[in-house]
Amino acid sequence: PTLAFQFNYSYTSMANNWKLFHYRWNPYVFGALSLSIPIYHASTFTKIKTAQVQLRQLSETRLNTERQLNMQATTYKQNMHASTEQVVSNRQAIAQAQKARDISDKRYQVGAGTMLELNQSEVALTQSQLTYCQSIYNFMTAKADLDYVLGREGNY
Repeated sequence: PTLAFQFNYSYTSMANNWKLFHYRWNPYVFGALSLSIPIYHASTFTKIKTAQVQLRQLSETRLNTERQLNMQATTYKQNMHASTEQVVSNRQAIAQAQKARDISDKRYQVGAGTMLELNQSEVALTQSQLTYCQSIYNFMTAKADLDYVLGREGNY
């Protein structure tokens, strides 16, 4: 609520002949008292509504972030599973490439094979070892990403 008081005291004259000291002056007094009580304060209402909207937006943002993190965690788990299967498969590929290299070496030693065959088998063995190491790297990368998303500190 607001209480206001206004007071005005003045002299006025209606003469128009520019002889100021011969004018007939009339006193004039005015007083006013006003009381203002707000019934509806809209700015508080809009602030409350704005705060409620922001609260809902934050809630939706939090929910969306949780969904994204869960989706990322699921993706990284699937990548780890796929990498594990690749490691097992690539380990078998290394064993087969090793056998092929040994066979090529024996053939070369007895004169039934060529140096080109031996080199090709060694390249295939090296390639399978590289693929094996790459699959281990993919697994470790997915694990590190999963730990990061879940907030775990790793020893990397």
